[in-house]
Amino acid sequence: MIVAFFRELLGSGTLLGFQVIPQAVYDFGYVNNGLMIMPPMALICVAVIIWVHRSRNKDLQEEN
Repeated sequence: MIVAFFRELLGSGTLLGFQVIPQAVYDFGYVNNGLMIMPPMALICVAVIIWVHRSRNKDLQEEN
C-alpha cells in the first residue's frame, strides 16, 4: 500500500482518482513523474523503503 501510494501520488498527482497536488504547484513548474508509474519503480520504491528501515533500525544491519 505504501508503494502504491507514493507511485500514484508522484506519478500522476492523484490519489484514488482525486487531484491531490494543487494547480499552484504545477504553475511553479512541477511536472508529474511518468517514470513512477512504470513497473520497475515499484522495485526501486521497495528497495528505498528497506534501505530507510534498515538505516533507522541498526539491529537489522548485517555484520561482516
